[in-house]
Amino acid sequence: MPDPLRVAVIGASGIGRHHANWHDSVGSQVVAFVGTTPERCHETTKLLEQTFGYHGKSYTSVDEMLQRERPDIVDICSPNSTHYPAALRALDAGCHVLCEKPLVWDDHLSAGQMIDQAMQLQRLAERSGQHLGMCSQLAALLPQYDQMLPGAETPRHFQAIMEISGSARPNGREIWVDMGPHPISLVIARYPSARLDPATIQVDFGEHEAKVAFDIIAEGDRCVCEIVVRDLPRPPLRRFFGFDHQCVNLSGKPGEDGYYRAVLAGAGGERVGPDPMHLLIQQFTRVVAGDEQEPLVTAETALQNLRIQLEVAGHH
Repeated sequence: MPDPLRVAVIGASGIGRHHANWHDSVGSQVVAFVGTTPERCHETTKLLEQTFGYHGKSYTSVDEMLQRERPDIVDICSPNSTHYPAALRALDAGCHVLCEKPLVWDDHLSAGQMIDQAMQLQRLAERSGQHLGMCSQLAALLPQYDQMLPGAETPRHFQAIMEISGSARPNGREIWVDMGPHPISLVIARYPSARLDPATIQVDFGEHEAKVAFDIIAEGDRCVCEIVVRDLPRPPLRRFFGFDHQCVNLSGKPGEDGYYRAVLAGAGGERVGPDPMHLLIQQFTRVVAGDEQEPLVTAETALQNLRIQLEVAGHH
């Protein structure tokens, strides 16, 4: 039986805690995480111990962690502006990289500079033979959606509402940067060659909310996309998506084994399945182990997602 894959998480006190738990659940060994200060590392270590019995080490330096631990997979869950330097270091160290969305983002850079960074990471991964994936995990739900509501292969309309709570992002543009990659990933999963028609972009970045609309074109087909992402002061939260007005609500509930489950509910009934992040991490693990060819959301798809996200945001 092969040794478990060694995983290190950069930024494990927030969403990274859940990533670490999912990696542990699929049989990988979480050997280390990187935090910002010794005090935060101590707190995060206790949190991970309570979550899944963590026995790894903590670091405040990415370079030191890479040199000492030599992980197979580095999972990047730190702030957006750190994604590029952390991924660059990890790929240079010979690690496979799974990165939170967006793959790169730094408001101090131009759109062209961010695209150049994403392309550099893609080329480096290709040259080194490492896998580079992005966590826009809702794409993992498309097969379940299709089983519930089989529709046209070339839908003409997509709509989504994605709500979060307590993100401390009062500006609609910031909420779009944070949440926009998820609905975009569903559009790209349906239309792999999707490109945005800039002339159709309509944007309303308000307080705590972003409402956007645009057309995508793929192989001569056109699909109208209408997306709302918002930050609410408290639950309940609504997550809702669908093609050609056949929509489902996305919620979740704990399973009997203690792991979270995704629930899709709509006119086609209700389906309960694995959490999409669980699916994405499980699939990325199989890719690294050689059992599948490429990540669910590849570096190429992440770059495509970023281009659409930047154009909608009006970032030049």
